[in-house]
Amino acid sequence: NPSIPVVCPGFGNHSIVLNQNCTTGYVCEQFTYPLTITPADTNFVYAYAIIIEDAGHAPQDQPFVEFGIYDSNGNVIPNTLQHYVGGPNMPGFYPVNGNGCGNAFAPDQYKPWTFVVISLASYLGQTVNIVMTNADCDQGGHFATSYWDFQCGSTTNLFLSTISTSDSCTKHKGTATATVFGGISPYTYLWSNGQTTKTATGLTGGT
Repeated sequence: NPSIPVVCPGFGNHSIVLNQNCTTGYVCEQFTYPLTITPADTNFVYAYAIIIEDAGHAPQDQPFVEFGIYDSNGNVIPNTLQHYVGGPNMPGFYPVNGNGCGNAFAPDQYKPWTFVVISLASYLGQTVNIVMTNADCDQGGHFATSYWDFQCGSTTNLFLSTISTSDSCTKHKGTATATVFGGISPYTYLWSNGQTTKTATGLTGGT
């Protein structure tokens, strides 16, 4: 709890899943989508949810999930690369109820659907590659699973939040306002001061 619907709320009727139903054994899946940026595509919105084991290995051997957008020369577009490595107490992740797919020494954790907006206006007319990667651990016994969805065009009918804060928030007191517009109801969001994380739920269009 919170749950992960297998189809992303507010996007469409289908989402992408990269996994083999908890199967391990050095498996890696990758999805690459070439996108030519038109004026309707400059606001790229994607969503993702992750289930990953903490295998207890060194970071370079853990299961991982990665997202990136690359230009025509293969260079990662700034601020698009996200790389999640299995480990204990991952920020924004929750423990899976029950045993999940793991065991007592490798608990499963998950990140619910998370929404990101990226401006690709600087790449108008160019073809970029959207790359999602899902990998088991390097020792073959632990897994990762990831769900993906994305849209282009206007964000006015999608999840879009703006955060306003004051200096007092950086001192872990005071208030902040999150304003959310569009087609997901109810929405949830996380607020973290670096020490504790709280989850809130509200109605679409609320503040």
